[in-house]
Amino acid sequence: TYLQSKPVYIVGSTFGGGSGQGNSGSNGGALASIGTSWTIINSTLRGNNATGSGGNPGNGGNGGAIVNDGNTYTLSLCGTTVDGNSANALGGGIFFVSNNGTGTTRINNSLMQRNSAKQGGGLYIQGTRAAISNTSIVGNSATSGPGINEYPNAGVGTLDLTNVTLSGHMPGPALDIADAITGTLTN
Repeated sequence: TYLQSKPVYIVGSTFGGGSGQGNSGSNGGALASIGTSWTIINSTLRGNNATGSGGNPGNGGNGGAIVNDGNTYTLSLCGTTVDGNSANALGGGIFFVSNNGTGTTRINNSLMQRNSAKQGGGLYIQGTRAAISNTSIVGNSATSGPGINEYPNAGVGTLDLTNVTLSGHMPGPALDIADAITGTLTN
């Protein structure tokens, strides 16, 4: 998708599904974009795979289900399931990097489970203002940050979690957050 000035809306859709029905790509097994805002509502992204290697920069392997890369863009999920996706590098479920620190990640009333990657099993986010609410992030796996892995870009990165369940991640702590990240945790 290359619609820099227009957001993309996905409503009531399934990417992947049952065993053997997942999609694959070097980056973003189901959805991938540079410079596009996504709003994904009441959808399922299941069993997709980012097959590249080397991470960012490199030859891909980021975002088993979703890759979003760019600057002042937004990734919004509401009522969406991100389940059983894998990435060879970063972001088993979601990979979003805002290069200049102006991007926004919003996740509400969603489920992120059983995703895997080297870093950020559920989510790998960098340089975004992230707000996650009423969401379960459970049973993801990664060497670093199996639930959520966040780093700043251009000195920016925030993470606000409200009524979020983080459990069953392997190995290590559910959150791996760089020192410069600010935010709140409310339950």
